[in-house]
Amino acid sequence: MTNSVQTNNKRKIITLQMVKFEMLNVIGNPYAHIFGVALPIVLAMLITKVAASEINYQSMMLKATTSIYLGMSSLIPMAVVLVV
Repeated sequence: MTNSVQTNNKRKIITLQMVKFEMLNVIGNPYAHIFGVALPIVLAMLITKVAASEINYQSMMLKATTSIYLGMSSLIPMAVVLVV
């Protein structure tokens, strides 16, 4: 009897309604699009141009630009979560 009472009292921590609400909240928030997506992309392009102008060797420049783009692309989800 006590086991059935305990299982009935358990609540779901994450529900489908909560996930739907958060997705609509992210889509409807313009700041998430501006500061979470557009700003890291613009910064990646700007930082890459500056870093590429300082490097003389072509092979090192390609590695540096690739690492900058990968680093900034990993920043986008974290920036969106921070803004929302």
